[in-house]
Amino acid sequence: MEALLNTLSSVGFDWHIALANFVNFLIVFVVLYKLVFKKLGATLTSRAKKIEAGLDDAAKGHHLLATAEEEKKKLIKEAEDKHLKIVEEAEVQADHLAKEIIHDAKSAAAALHAEVVQEKTHLKESVEKEFAQIAPSLVVSLFEKSLKSSMTKEANDAFVATVLK
Repeated sequence: MEALLNTLSSVGFDWHIALANFVNFLIVFVVLYKLVFKKLGATLTSRAKKIEAGLDDAAKGHHLLATAEEEKKKLIKEAEDKHLKIVEEAEVQADHLAKEIIHDAKSAAAALHAEVVQEKTHLKESVEKEFAQIAPSLVVSLFEKSLKSSMTKEANDAFVATVLK
């Protein structure tokens, strides 16, 4: 061992200094461990947990986003289906309502036509009846006026004679 120490001291190695350096290293290491490494380890562990929680939240966020996108697509599809159904129902109701309106209009037109025909018949009968009542007096008045103004006694006698034959 002495030979080893002599060899080492010939190259400039002193075991007392090496031992002192080793003790200093242990003291610095313990102080750094207690003051820095422990806090640094706790900070790194806390930071790692926060990062892991952030990554988990991001994964959950991506999952929620994908779920929300699927839900959005589903809601849009349902809305489009409802839209098409409402439009189809509206078209059916419009057709039904149009047919009903046309039927009602035709019925009203037929009733109005029947009423007009009945009124026309009634007016015709009324006019004929009134004319039948007024016609004789009009004819007599017409003949009187025409006979008085242009007929002489001789022409009247000749007319009566031709009518009586």
